[in-house]
This record gives sequence, C-alpha cells and structure tokens, in this order.
Amino acid sequence: MSVTTVKLYEETKFGLDEIRLENESYDDIISRLLMKFNRSVLKNKLREGYIRNSKEDTRLVNEWEISSSELI
Repeated sequence: MSVTTVKLYEETKFGLDEIRLENESYDDIISRLLMKFNRSVLKNKLREGYIRNSKEDTRLVNEWEISSSELI
C-alpha cells in the first residue's frame, strides 16, 4: 500500500488530537471516522428503505381490505 502526504490546517490537526485514542495514528483516526460515517449513511439508507416499504405495505393492505369488503 502506498503512502501519501495530506496537508491539514493546525486547527484540524488539533481537532484530530482531541479525538485520538492512545497510540492511534492519524491514518487510524481518519479510518475510524470514515467507518462511523459509512455506518451512519448505511443506517439512514436502511431506515429510508424500511419507511418506503412500510408505506407500500400499508397501501397494499388498504387495497386488499377494500377489495375484500367488496366480495362480502
């Protein structure tokens, strides 16, 4: 794996230092933050999917109830 240099403002570096775990490299900090972000994005997409499916399920149940009541 190749290594690159990234320029940071001092304020950003100090912010990373604030959340740094013991003996954690800056690469480790950034990787941890990216994993948290990706989990958050996935969680939101799943939530949106569940909500969309729930609305579709409700619509289908309502249609079924209307159709069923017409048969009785």
